[in-house]
Amino acid sequence: MLAIYATVHGGRPDTTGDRLSVFWESSAVGPCDLASYAQPAYLLFPAGAWNPLGICSTVVPTTKECTAHLRVGATSRDTSQPDLPAAQGQARHDLDGTSNRANHQQEYIKNNVRRGLRERYLQATLGGEKMNGMIATSLKRLSCAMSLVVGLVGSVVTVQAQDKVAFATNWKAQGSHGGFYQAVADGTYKKFGLDVEIVQGGPQINTRALLSAAKVDFLLSVPQNVLENYRANIPTVMVAALLQKDPIAVMAHPGKFKDIADMRRAQTIYVARPAQFSWWPWAKRAFDLSDDQVKAYNYTMAPFLANPESIQQAYATSEPLYIDAFKPDVFLLADYGWSAYSSVIETRTELVDDNPDLVSRFIDATMIGYSNFLYGDRTPAYDLIRKDNPEMTVEKLDAEVNEILRLGLIDGGDAVERGIGAVDLKRFSKFYDDMVEVGLYKPGEIDLAKVVTDKFVNKAVGVDIRKRAQGN
Repeated sequence: MLAIYATVHGGRPDTTGDRLSVFWESSAVGPCDLASYAQPAYLLFPAGAWNPLGICSTVVPTTKECTAHLRVGATSRDTSQPDLPAAQGQARHDLDGTSNRANHQQEYIKNNVRRGLRERYLQATLGGEKMNGMIATSLKRLSCAMSLVVGLVGSVVTVQAQDKVAFATNWKAQGSHGGFYQAVADGTYKKFGLDVEIVQGGPQINTRALLSAAKVDFLLSVPQNVLENYRANIPTVMVAALLQKDPIAVMAHPGKFKDIADMRRAQTIYVARPAQFSWWPWAKRAFDLSDDQVKAYNYTMAPFLANPESIQQAYATSEPLYIDAFKPDVFLLADYGWSAYSSVIETRTELVDDNPDLVSRFIDATMIGYSNFLYGDRTPAYDLIRKDNPEMTVEKLDAEVNEILRLGLIDGGDAVERGIGAVDLKRFSKFYDDMVEVGLYKPGEIDLAKVVTDKFVNKAVGVDIRKRAQGN
């Protein structure tokens, strides 16, 4: 028996529209080789609607009697590997079922059939067989797959369940997390078949342990974490780089130091302990600074504010914005040669190996979320951020996002053409070489192919959103 599977794909639902793929399988011989039998046929849908935009065609070999199934659910599954509708865990509803999305689709189909829109069709040569006795005439051409389903007695609408995903941030909810919250608030994750829970980071919360213990599926992290995990035999991998420029900076009182190299004159540099294993050894070597200058930064700015001759590490989108007494001079390390990515998305290696489709959907949906957040209405994301972190105000969020845009932290560099989240493996290798040079790692100690991949990014996802918003 030949089965027709129509699967809604959410490749880029915000821009190019949802993609309806029609697959052909023979239950008599198992899944057909699409390369030999037929190519998927597509109908395009505009964002948020179920209105076909175009006509596509495909040809399949003459086969036995046919049944049709329509699976409704925005996913980005590999079109070469369609799931059987009887697959374990899939919810099945008939056309009179109660699923909101199925009903939405059903009404659209019925209405369009009533309006005589059958001329928007997919063509396929099926031979002269009947379809389970329900279609009495021989079929040389298929009408639109959706209209066909309505015409079939006992047709089945299969609604794909949302995949649950837990994602942990690196700190309390803030502006730089906005794209994740936007994708939750505006339904982008749902369009990709994902039910995403955001787990806040913060003081005393070890989100790294949550990832390795499989309590969360993705983690907002830093490149050093994947290197350290490899060293500790904890298999994790970096799959995207949200911040193309690391916002780590050093700040000083106005006019005290002309650049980072000039800071060798400072008596005190407040540096947090984690920096001792990342940027500080690099900065110390690059600018002839000294450990004798270092005092512990305990995430309070009072000592720095009280000492005009001191320097303090900072996030360019955080501490400098919260100083009211004066506007500090801020020196972004990325502008002085620091090559590290920041706010990278890390996951377990087993998830990449066993469920790359889920990883791909999460990354694509996240990058669309960020594109909508940066260039569209941020109010939905702001509302969720402030719900999770009441300390945030609209004014603080605006200030942070404006600084992110001004510095090109997220949408600058390779992200301009390759899309937000872009990863350059050569750049990552240079960062590792820098860490080897300052003595944090030994040459060849880390197999970089096992700690970072670019297979889920560099696809220009969301670039068209930015161009459209900027009038390009």
